[in-house]
Amino acid sequence: MPTCVHVCVTCTWLCVFSNFERVCVHLCVRVFPARIVNISSPVTVNEGGSVNLLCLAVGRPEPTVTWRQLRDGFTSEGEILEISDIQRGQAGEYECVTHNGVNSAPDSRRVLVTVNCEPLAPWPWA
Repeated sequence: MPTCVHVCVTCTWLCVFSNFERVCVHLCVRVFPARIVNISSPVTVNEGGSVNLLCLAVGRPEPTVTWRQLRDGFTSEGEILEISDIQRGQAGEYECVTHNGVNSAPDSRRVLVTVNCEPLAPWPWA
């Protein structure tokens, strides 16, 4: 039973030959590139506190969402990045990247996290 498939931008034609009969079925599979629709605003938090960064993305197929700290390359999968007991070294820009394989370029946005902290104790000989 030979089968032929013709793929269009958003649709698929499936033709099946059986007993010298040709049956064509139109299957429409809609795909949309991933895009970020909501992201956290810049946030300021006290050292030792907690912060949640949110990055909501839409697309079909469902996109993946990855958070990345730009300074050290730390990554985390998921729409929500939870940081508890935040330290001064975790301050900086965080980038949310979403992709679903539909377009070649992922969508990305950045959020600045500022950490308020106590000044470091002076050296005893200063």
